[in-house]
Amino acid sequence: MTGLSKQMTQKFRLTMAQLNATVGDLAGNAAQALEAWTAAKVAGADMVMLPEMFVTGYQVQDLVLKPAFTRDAMAQIQTLAQSCAEGPAMGIGGPFRDESGLYNAYYVLAGGQIQTVIKKHILPNDDVFDEKRLYQSADISGPYLVGTCGLARRFAKMRGIQMCRRLWPSLARKCFLSPMARPMRAAKWMCAWRIWLRGWSKRGCHWSM
Repeated sequence: MTGLSKQMTQKFRLTMAQLNATVGDLAGNAAQALEAWTAAKVAGADMVMLPEMFVTGYQVQDLVLKPAFTRDAMAQIQTLAQSCAEGPAMGIGGPFRDESGLYNAYYVLAGGQIQTVIKKHILPNDDVFDEKRLYQSADISGPYLVGTCGLARRFAKMRGIQMCRRLWPSLARKCFLSPMARPMRAAKWMCAWRIWLRGWSKRGCHWSM
């Protein structure tokens, strides 16, 4: 069997947990995430994926500007990483703060630690969204390896994980996962879904749901 044939037979089982987070309930939201991870582990998943800013709830507005709140949210994610050491990876949204500023971020947890932090690049600033006031815009980064699956290596030019608005419209062909907390109209979602599947099928990746 050739190397390409081996890659074509690889499977990546993803559990998508579209749950309702409560704004400000860090412990409760983390408990929901852990419950979803446990179910994904039983199902034999490679990764469980939760929405954008799930650990804090969305929209969190000015609450995220309180340093203690952000510290507590990041600590909850660190605790989740340690609790989920033996089993699938977890993707979960939450705030991230360092010396460069505050970010709307997406964490990949694997092997008992925070493996990757993806910081949001395009910040919505219309309708009910004012993320430019709250967060820094980060540089584009990626791709990222999740677990031991070779998908990220094979599709080395893919962006890996894109957050929310960065999916629209052309980048849907270049991403593997796109966590968001944005309200979606069915027609808009189906359009993005078709673009996403079409782009990945051209790369020899086939999906089973």
